[in-house]
Amino acid sequence: MATQKSLSEKIQETLIKYEKIMQRNNLSITATNWIALGAAAAFILSIIGFFLFGFFGLDSPLLLAIVVFFVVIDLIWGYPLTLDMARISQIEETFPNVLKQLADTLKAGGTYEFALREVTESDLGPLTRELKLVLRRLEEGQNLDKSLFLMQENIDSRLVKRTLTIIIDALKSGGGLADILDDIADDMRDLHRIQIERKSKTTMQFLFLITAGAIVGPAIMGFTTTILDFLISTAAKSQAVSQVIIDTALQTKTLITFILTLYIIIEIIASSVLLALMRDGQIKKSIIYLPILLFLGLFLFYASRILTRFILHF
Repeated sequence: MATQKSLSEKIQETLIKYEKIMQRNNLSITATNWIALGAAAAFILSIIGFFLFGFFGLDSPLLLAIVVFFVVIDLIWGYPLTLDMARISQIEETFPNVLKQLADTLKAGGTYEFALREVTESDLGPLTRELKLVLRRLEEGQNLDKSLFLMQENIDSRLVKRTLTIIIDALKSGGGLADILDDIADDMRDLHRIQIERKSKTTMQFLFLITAGAIVGPAIMGFTTTILDFLISTAAKSQAVSQVIIDTALQTKTLITFILTLYIIIEIIASSVLLALMRDGQIKKSIIYLPILLFLGLFLFYASRILTRFILHF
């Protein structure tokens, strides 16, 4: 009977997977050290940010410091994942050409080893390294299906894994591999073309989410809070209302500013997730959009407040 994995086992598995990602992308540091470095940098920068935000009189300095902490964590911890996603994207793009070349060599009477050696002489980016590892295993006496299985585990791409699974099954069944490679290459090219069309068809929605979520929305909210502040200050100077009402209005304004800042953060997180799902079909790619959009949104929120304050007092 299978037992459920404990939390420590799950954390250990995650660290091992993260370590493999770093090794695949030539980052010569252990996963635990990288995670500790990211956490320390995020903590130090958030503390510095808290005092700087307070010094410049920005509202909700604690909330902004928390945002800085998570943005820095996202940038540092997500950096290996971003490198790996770029690597996988390059592999998926060049893989159909490799399959075509392998198929042509096999049709001409070449062996698997000769075909792989010929392919590795081309500049295929990250895929060249993976194919050289397969060739080395073959030279060491390992059979082809086992070598491809290890390559499948190392690339960690759903598309490549499915492709290699078909090739491995064809090798085990003894079918004509050259024709299968040709068919798979054509299918992968068609799928790649569909992905490109998907990105081009969602360009307007992509730009709308960025504009509305990280530019227009934060700017309008910044204008609104400054105008509210101006109206309260004007009422206080004219003594048109009692001091109790003014104090209540100031407390309410502080609460409104905090809620709007929190709303911008939540809105940008949601926009990043939607962009990743719509553009790439992978929620993990939101780590690429989140830091940029969060910085842009909060910058425009406070910049619009400063600009509006300047205009109203000019």
